[in-house]
Formats: sequence, structure tokens, C-alpha cells
Amino acid sequence: MGMGYVANSASVIEEKDIRKIGKCEQFLTDLQVALKKIGSDMESFAYAQSIEELIEDAEARKNIENSYSSLLKEFKKQTKMELGIGFHNQEDEGDRYDEVAGAYWYVYGYQTISPAGIAAKKKFKINIDVKSFVSFG
Repeated sequence: MGMGYVANSASVIEEKDIRKIGKCEQFLTDLQVALKKIGSDMESFAYAQSIEELIEDAEARKNIENSYSSLLKEFKKQTKMELGIGFHNQEDEGDRYDEVAGAYWYVYGYQTISPAGIAAKKKFKINIDVKSFVSFG
């Protein structure tokens, strides 16, 4: 089978906009603090294939899982959309024109015509953009 580029896109939301929503700022800060305690960061968290790969200590893993889960639940409770974190290695798997590089937050259920997307944008004064990038594989 041949190798080539495939187009990808994601409804990307900036961290500053996530922080505007309900208690998301608290849970996002908790997650960043928990990651920092183990010498990690959001880039490594997003890049890891599994949380076990990133964190061996069971207690630290539980703290990080709880913070991340609380963030996702709060975002969904407030917006009726799902939040996730992704990672795109632009240098090794992408192209210089990619609009996404490294860790990024994305939203499921956001469309220009989506009632949930329109309501969240108005209520919280946030921007969610669909950004494009390619992957080689």
C-alpha cells in the first residue's frame, strides 16, 4: 500500500476560551498543576497514546484523570458539546501550511448551524474554529 497525505480538520477552541466556560478554568488549572507535579505538560499529555504511558504513579494518574474528566464533564454540562485534546506533529507528519501544530483542544458537536454551537458562542463569547492540517501515513 502506498503512503500519502490525508486531509484532517478539527473544530478548535483556544484554551483562553475554554477558561470562560463555567468551572472549566478551575479544572483546566487543576489538570495543568497535576501534570506539572510529575514534570509533564499539556503537550506531553496530548501526545501520549495512553495515560499509563505518560504516568506510572497510580495516585498521580488518578489526580490527572479526575481533573481531565471533570473538565470534560463541565464543558459538556455548560455547552452540550464534547471537548477533547489532540496532538498533531506538524514537522514529522504534516505540512508547513497546517493550521494545527502540537497540542490542541477540539470540540465535537460544533457546527455553524448547530443550535448548541450558536448558544455556547453567544453565552460565553467564545470562538471555535475549524482548522485544517494534513497527516502523512
